Amino acid sequence: MKDYLSKAEDFQRYLEQASELVCKKYGITITGLQILNFLGNHPDRNTAKDICSFRFIKNSIASMTIDKLVTRGYIVRECDAKDRRVQRLKLTGKAEPILEDGRRLRQQFNELIFEDFSEEEIEQFLAMLDRICESVRRRVERDNEQREEKGE
Repeated sequence: MKDYLSKAEDFQRYLEQASELVCKKYGITITGLQILNFLGNHPDRNTAKDICSFRFIKNSIASMTIDKLVTRGYIVRECDAKDRRVQRLKLTGKAEPILEDGRRLRQQFNELIFEDFSEEEIEQFLAMLDRICESVRRRVERDNEQREEKGE
């Protein structure tokens, strides 16, 4: 089997290079754009912990970036109604142009990588990729449960 994970890094690098134009336009970092896009795409996963877990961003970097996004008016913090220790992150209207540019960028990226595939092939590929990701997620959960049982 080829080293597909290293190939995935090529995708990430390309997307980051393409994202630089959007970042320069709005004076934000790549991580800032990732956080805004994540919140725009997953409004129910709206804590710093969620962002770090799903986007694999270090806590310290996420914290500093979120602070800057709050200062610039792209995000507001709200205390959770049930647990005031939890801060929910909400996008403001000021973030909408950035999200639109991010969506356009993603659409262009998708068109580029799938330009030689039929709709049926794309659907099959994405379905298989979802199954692979779900399999890995289940394995990670089982491993974590086993570590907890052992007290690690």
